[in-house]
Amino acid sequence: MTAATYGDGVELADNYFPLQKALKLVGIGKKGSRPIPADLIESVADDIKQAQSPAIARGAFFAALLYRARFSLLGPEEQGLFRLIDETSDVAEILASRDSASLFLRKIFSSKLPETWQDMALDLLEGKKMSLEEAEKMADFLLKEARPANKQSGREAFCGFVISYLRLRYESFDEWCGFYNSLKSRLLPLENHHRELIIFSEPMNGFKQSMFLSPLIAAALRREYPVEVAHLSGRNPGPKF
Repeated sequence: MTAATYGDGVELADNYFPLQKALKLVGIGKKGSRPIPADLIESVADDIKQAQSPAIARGAFFAALLYRARFSLLGPEEQGLFRLIDETSDVAEILASRDSASLFLRKIFSSKLPETWQDMALDLLEGKKMSLEEAEKMADFLLKEARPANKQSGREAFCGFVISYLRLRYESFDEWCGFYNSLKSRLLPLENHHRELIIFSEPMNGFKQSMFLSPLIAAALRREYPVEVAHLSGRNPGPKF
């Protein structure tokens, strides 16, 4: 797989759409994200105009930009990308006014999205956290309903927006519990399995890049306790887009 170098030496695979490349830069978080370099911003603009990337990536991308905007981390070129969705869009106005944010999100999600979910996305932008019950309903919507064949659907954009924004601002304890309840309700029990199973996954470690101890912990659990441990580690277990 070949890669191109952007900005201050960031390598991004050539098989990504430009918007997906930009998402790898701005979607990391407040600490690890980077601005979109000038040599990529024009391609990103063309991608948005022509809807080259799937809607789920577009939703995730603008969620990341709005999150960065809350910390005054957007340059003028990045702010200009909002006007490609709606020429009247202003980032400061979107963050300050629920009505302006609603108009912008309708352009991203399409008017077919149920009002309830539009309101929940607006609540996220305003810094509100979901209750356990709301989080469970949100996870049901994200996980349970059939994914549309149309990858440019508003629902796909909504899924990308919510998942990206929650990942960047970190989920609350109640939100985690709600997501867990939703996931647990659709897991099938293991038949004829008499030992407890622990699925051990890597933490997100894209910022500090420290050594991983989880393989050693998994081995110790298997050695010291009557459990089965499933563990998977790759060369780079950081953010996936």
